[in-house]
Amino acid sequence: MIEEPVKDEEIAEDTEEVVDTEEEVREEKYKKNVIDELLELKEKLTKDKYVQTLLILNRVEGANLTKLSKEIHASHERMREILRDLVLMGYVVKYRRYPDPNTYYKLSQRGKKIIELIYQIISFRW
Repeated sequence: MIEEPVKDEEIAEDTEEVVDTEEEVREEKYKKNVIDELLELKEKLTKDKYVQTLLILNRVEGANLTKLSKEIHASHERMREILRDLVLMGYVVKYRRYPDPNTYYKLSQRGKKIIELIYQIISFRW
């Protein structure tokens, strides 16, 4: 028995079709969540000059502007801005030691609390 070709049948042409890679498909289905944001925050915290300043002040009780700017590799002007902001936020207290004319900085109680949280985040390991 010989089969006759169907006249109404369409012949499919070979075409190149771009197929998404597995990674692209995963990215489309995957939406960032709070865990991802926490992991990103961990990376940002280790590079942030404000956090670096708090970490130094936690390690060294009473540091002056020069010592802090050397430790975090910032200009005196930038260090003054950071310290001013940290004082205004209530994380750092400034004080003087008589007769020394320098101003010194240390963590406030609020600063000590926030540094505990920062340490928990940056010391997280899988």
